[in-house]
Amino acid sequence: MKGIRHSISYISSSPGEVGLPTLPDYEAGVMYCQSGIAKIKVDSVLRELNAGDLLIIVPFKKAVFEMTSLNFKAVFCSVDIEFAISAVMPLSWSTNLLLIARHPVVAISPEDARRLLNIIHDIEIRQNDLVNPVVRLMTECFWKALAYQIIEAYTAVHRIEVENASTRDVLLITFQAQIRRDFLIHREVAYYAALQNLTPAYFGQAIKEATGHSPNYWINQAVVGEAKRLMLSTNKSIKEIGFALNFSSATFFSRWFRQNAGETPAEFRSRHRHP
Repeated sequence: MKGIRHSISYISSSPGEVGLPTLPDYEAGVMYCQSGIAKIKVDSVLRELNAGDLLIIVPFKKAVFEMTSLNFKAVFCSVDIEFAISAVMPLSWSTNLLLIARHPVVAISPEDARRLLNIIHDIEIRQNDLVNPVVRLMTECFWKALAYQIIEAYTAVHRIEVENASTRDVLLITFQAQIRRDFLIHREVAYYAALQNLTPAYFGQAIKEATGHSPNYWINQAVVGEAKRLMLSTNKSIKEIGFALNFSSATFFSRWFRQNAGETPAEFRSRHRHP
């Protein structure tokens, strides 16, 4: 059985720097606020998280703490994006993903919170025995149960359609997973179309109809997201980041980033890094 890359961590306020765990781009995250208040910037939008709130970080989104109260406590779960996709494959996804991206914070009921925390506890008590194949299989089932509990809690607040996944949904979520895996090397629409045995024209039209954006847009967003992550979480120079992302020169990277992010890498880093 392929191992599921996941993590559960507890976050609380401290005198030092507070921030989300570093999340690889291929992971999705969920944070439940147990007490206190936090202000978290998801991409460029500031969100407030209060006790009892759930924050869902969907693919292509970056979350960074801006402020926490002294009594802030939260549990944060991250899972491999391919696992997250497989867990929600039976459900309609493409339209709902866009809704969640627009409204990532919801106040869930105490009962939903209790169920969520109980599942997290069930996962944690089995973490040290994953060499046992039965325990490993059981743990995978608990992670799927956690995904469905999150969906149930979210849909209790936002009445979204939950129905069988369409061909469009399967195409879209498969594309998202493939971008996560391959965007550092492959940025051609034809490559991703071929992976799904489709012509570039048909593939491009299907993605545009499903999301309102072209495949190129989503590929570029993956690159922009990784560039932003590297600029905020490392001390690498702009030139080093450009080379890490397979750009031929710092000048080309800066020009490309400005076209796709609306500002130069240096401007982005200066604007978002705390003094």
